[in-house]
Amino acid sequence: MSGAVIGLVLVSAVMHAVWNLLVRGRGDKQTMVYRMLLIIAFGGLVPSVISEWTARSMTPTLWLIAAGAGVANGLYYVCMARSLAAADFGTVFPIIRGLPVVLIALGDVAMGRPPSPVGWLALLMVTGGCTLTPQESFGSLSHHHYWRRSSLWMLAAAACAVGYTIPDKLAMDLIRGDAQMAVGSALRYQYFHLVASMLTVAVVGRRMRTRAAAAGESKLVGWAIPALAAALNFSAYSMILVCYQRVAQAGYVWGMRQFSIVIGVVLAFVVFKERGRAVRLTGAVLITVGMVLIALFVK
Repeated sequence: MSGAVIGLVLVSAVMHAVWNLLVRGRGDKQTMVYRMLLIIAFGGLVPSVISEWTARSMTPTLWLIAAGAGVANGLYYVCMARSLAAADFGTVFPIIRGLPVVLIALGDVAMGRPPSPVGWLALLMVTGGCTLTPQESFGSLSHHHYWRRSSLWMLAAAACAVGYTIPDKLAMDLIRGDAQMAVGSALRYQYFHLVASMLTVAVVGRRMRTRAAAAGESKLVGWAIPALAAALNFSAYSMILVCYQRVAQAGYVWGMRQFSIVIGVVLAFVVFKERGRAVRLTGAVLITVGMVLIALFVK
């Protein structure tokens, strides 16, 4: 894997972990996610429409993929917000990010681009690390740490992550043109994808936001934090889309992205004083080793 791709994935991972921690902060999570997407939709409207009118890079197929993947991503945001409202960050984040690793790799197999043996080993190490990080100690390893009130929301979020990642990779494979044109097309695709996500969250999460507003939780969210999360979110995933254009297997990119779990787990200890340092840091080490294998031995 090239140094440029590794750098983009790592920077994206940091941004991704930070905006997820912002969602985990005070106030209603559904309102936070909705305002974040609303800011992206309105903030990017004029430049995205004008640049697409000029470039005409969105083919009918890309429009359909952006709409479908955007709906899946919107459902992911709803499920993620529900999960974070019911469980701690150190439990939710590794599960919803770790479970899709192998599933996305199987998607690569279905598209005729299977990972190498070393690639499979690396992805399984990342998955193993993600499996450990929700635990609270080695002495109390239990399936109960996965199966709780928020488990169905976490599983749904993981499924939705697969549901938008594979189509996004397919879309990036369909984009043509030189490097500069391809990046511009990826940014426009990302914008229209997130507009579909915003509309999905607006409809699906409406009742939950209404309840939060009645309870006064929406006032705690404000607009400054969602604006920061919006900038981080859009920038982080735009980098990933560019990486999808340069790497054949989406599973490798997704596996490398889980460096955000390492960052998120450490920050969860510092910011939210969550428990389970030994077992969760062990999981973080496994994820890191898997990432190193991908970086060094995967082309």
